[in-house]
Amino acid sequence: MKEAQGKALDDTFRQMALESPDILETALPGIFAENAYYRKNYDHNLSVLENYRESVGLRGVMNLYLERHAPERIQAVQMQYATEIAALEEQIAALQPV
Repeated sequence: MKEAQGKALDDTFRQMALESPDILETALPGIFAENAYYRKNYDHNLSVLENYRESVGLRGVMNLYLERHAPERIQAVQMQYATEIAALEEQIAALQPV
């Protein structure tokens, strides 16, 4: 279930990046200022979206910006899985001998 939640979150972040590459562009100066690694390894021959797709580390940092932009979308995914996990935990508890 946790794996499915992680995939759903990744899918949501990817969709948000596709819909709003301008947010990724806006995030770049702050990311570069905070982390020389990303500044040095960013491929300026690629678009910000292509860099997002190619670099797992950069994607993780940019996902934080995406989440700040639309926290309700991420919270919706988290709540869906939290509800499903709670239901499974209840079923497991009911199956355990007293």
